Amino acid sequence: MLPGTLEVVLVTSPHAHARIVSIDVSAARAADGVHGIVTAADIPGHNDIGPIFDGEPVLAHEVVDYVGAPVVAIGAETFDQGMAAAALIKIEYEELPAILEIEDALEAESYTYPPQIMSAG
Repeated sequence: MLPGTLEVVLVTSPHAHARIVSIDVSAARAADGVHGIVTAADIPGHNDIGPIFDGEPVLAHEVVDYVGAPVVAIGAETFDQGMAAAALIKIEYEELPAILEIEDALEAESYTYPPQIMSAG
């Protein structure tokens, strides 16, 4: 780690599809070594990092769409302090139906992006 920099730890979703009901970061803010905690509500402007198509939030807001979706970012002096703070964050989810198989996605016409049509001539 470079001198004067912080480690960033992400708290990610354990659910494939869920509504974020609440996020409580109060205990983590007071943890040793923590310099900042960010949720989607703290991001000014457009919360999207999709390189080609819109729809890829930096941090999930209201709904998570996959296991591992980042929900909270913690800036701490060390990785271990960041991980300890992450364990203190309480996120309440309401699980939603998830499509987990390709066949089910095709049947429901649930695509990551609109289908592309290529033609010649």
